Amino acid sequence: MSVRAYKVIEIKTEKDPTFNLWHDEELMALLEPYGTNQLNSDGCGLWEFSLEELLDIYKSTEEEPITNDTMEILERIIKEAKKDGYVQFYCS
Repeated sequence: MSVRAYKVIEIKTEKDPTFNLWHDEELMALLEPYGTNQLNSDGCGLWEFSLEELLDIYKSTEEEPITNDTMEILERIIKEAKKDGYVQFYCS
């Protein structure tokens, strides 16, 4: 069995960023354990979360509450993940 690599032709993103890796510190503290190793040394690349991972993160906020702003972002991400079972971000 082999794994093939394909050149990326186009990555489509939303106009506005969903969150900022450097400024949304509270959200990053929740997300980092779930795969920043998917990003390069500059914090750029594709970062993917399964719906299950996001629901685990959401559940963890019951024990350690987060700000309303962070909760709104997390809930928006979960809503998007429910469509396909995952959500992917292009970080640049």
